[in-house]
Amino acid sequence: MLLASRFRSNGARGAAGPDRQGRCWHHSTMSIRLGVLMDPIHAIHYAKDSTLAMLLAAQARGWSLVYMEQRDVWLREGIAWGRVRALRVAADPQHWFELGEPQTMRLGD
Repeated sequence: MLLASRFRSNGARGAAGPDRQGRCWHHSTMSIRLGVLMDPIHAIHYAKDSTLAMLLAAQARGWSLVYMEQRDVWLREGIAWGRVRALRVAADPQHWFELGEPQTMRLGD
């Protein structure tokens, strides 16, 4: 499962598109954070995993990545929460990922 949120550089949520002068602000003032809910990343088949391929492509576009496993997601008062870790991926079959420290956050923010 992939979850994506767009944020303007000031942290406000928004949708990509042109401003009133017709300039597209998606690439200059907006970033995308992509969350992935997947099996344990250390156990994937590096050469065959399509989620890893998508993560590599997203990271190449400058998107920030966060990683979750099924046990890291829950509902609290109807709101989805997750224990997420920043994720960096690499096209290296010996060292294809690095995980940051866990953080708790509302999903969809």
